[in-house]
Amino acid sequence: SELELRRAAKKALGFETQKSIKRLKELQQSSPTPPTKSSTKKLNAATRNLSLVKAVSVDLLASVSLRRLGVKHTGVGNDPLTNLPPDSDAEGVKKIVERCIGNNTFKKVMDELNVKIAE
Repeated sequence: SELELRRAAKKALGFETQKSIKRLKELQQSSPTPPTKSSTKKLNAATRNLSLVKAVSVDLLASVSLRRLGVKHTGVGNDPLTNLPPDSDAEGVKKIVERCIGNNTFKKVMDELNVKIAE
């Protein structure tokens, strides 16, 4: 059901958030003083990644998943991933959504729903 999918989406997003925070903390702790160009670049990338993960909502992830399962027809031009706000990093958000959908727990729920839909 849609509720199961939302729960799995929330777990997958939580996992991605934890992973991003852990990576950022590791980089902050191992960062040399004074910071090098390379360490600053890695820290900036990790910070950006965390902000992208936070930009992805459970609703967006659920909408994309339901559309892919063929349950929710949002119509041509109404793909949730193409209708992101203009100030957002659309490519970055898409990568995060793909990583969440690739999460094993989330994938399992998607596969179960796909079987139910096919019946």
